Amino acid sequence: MKTSIFLAILTFLLISSCKKDDETLRVKLNIAEDYLSGNQQGWAILSDLEGNVLTCQNFRNGDKLDLKNEIPYKGGDYHLTVVKRSLVIFNECCDTDWDVFDFETFAFISSRDFSLTRQAPESYPDFYPRAYIDLHLDNGALENYFASSTLGSSGGEDWHNPKTVGMKRNSGDVYLIIKMAAEQNWRHAFFEEVANGTTISLNTSEMETVPMSAVETPSDYESSLEILGIRNCDKHEFLTIQSYAKGENGVIPARYSEGIFDRFRSKVTLRKGDETFQFHQLGAPVDFYFPSPLGFNVEDKNIQNFKLSHNSTPTVFEADWHFHTTEFGFDLISEVNWKVWSDFPQDFKAPKLPTCITDESDWINLDDLRLQSVTERKYSSIANYSDYINFYLENRLNPIGCFESNFNMEGTLEVKTKWLW
Repeated sequence: MKTSIFLAILTFLLISSCKKDDETLRVKLNIAEDYLSGNQQGWAILSDLEGNVLTCQNFRNGDKLDLKNEIPYKGGDYHLTVVKRSLVIFNECCDTDWDVFDFETFAFISSRDFSLTRQAPESYPDFYPRAYIDLHLDNGALENYFASSTLGSSGGEDWHNPKTVGMKRNSGDVYLIIKMAAEQNWRHAFFEEVANGTTISLNTSEMETVPMSAVETPSDYESSLEILGIRNCDKHEFLTIQSYAKGENGVIPARYSEGIFDRFRSKVTLRKGDETFQFHQLGAPVDFYFPSPLGFNVEDKNIQNFKLSHNSTPTVFEADWHFHTTEFGFDLISEVNWKVWSDFPQDFKAPKLPTCITDESDWINLDDLRLQSVTERKYSSIANYSDYINFYLENRLNPIGCFESNFNMEGTLEVKTKWLW
């Protein structure tokens, strides 16, 4: 009798212990009204750190998902994977021509609420105002120009007056920058609150010289510089004033139109071999960029057991895998793209493909995926990986130029990429 009572108590303790170890995971995910386009399908997957799928749900635009684990979950961090499928059938007589799956995993996260949204402008104008520049070449031939936000460029012989330019939204400002054939520096002019339909008459000799500067870089890298001039991000008053400038011998020419713009967003790009370095700065002009070596090493490329060692914190990493095949006999193009975001505190195991995906396309095999690149992102204005995930999800679809580099209004971002294909 005593033995039976002891065994019953022991059994109860074991059951209680097992129940205590399991936890409930509930994640709320809000889908933007325009997250999917056309006939795209969408799924959200929760998985644990061993790759076990906790739940998989299909979603449509505007859905508010309440994701909950359907198998035992031991607690701690988890992975959230968002899947888009683009199925393109070009005509009714043939098989599927294009079947593309895009996976995006936010790995090792602890947050419970996410929104796949974007911060769109409150309103757009009903029309885009137009103005005309009647430019008189009174001190030589014209080599190149940028006019307002059109970014059109042309040789002097192809210039036709008057030239139509698109003004900035909610503003009647016209910005013009030109390069005379006989001059090393550029010239610029700026006109505020120009009425719609106005023609501006201007002599090239009257335009002020843009103070030219230089960005120093290592001489053994290919280099380039892009500059966005910003007057007011809240009102979206910005223009690309240098879309591309190639450096030579460690020097990149820079034309920062100070006095016209309050601040700038600069992007310096360096390339050498299978490595790319980028430096983004929002605020003052950039004087130099000398990158430090890559701070990470890939030890296992398999997405089912990805090993990345690094010595940087806080840092966000982006790893990209890809698979592409064309089956001509069936007129079928199949493609898988899988992007993983994380600070990778330990080895990453991709979620085992659930039936919600394999029922749609049984041709997907994780062994076919090949690692394309690993990118390290270090922000001066984002303190940790959790803050980055929240910022990224809320701004990922934002088309406004002041935010397109995905970092806060002031600061720097350094991006280092290792290409592995």
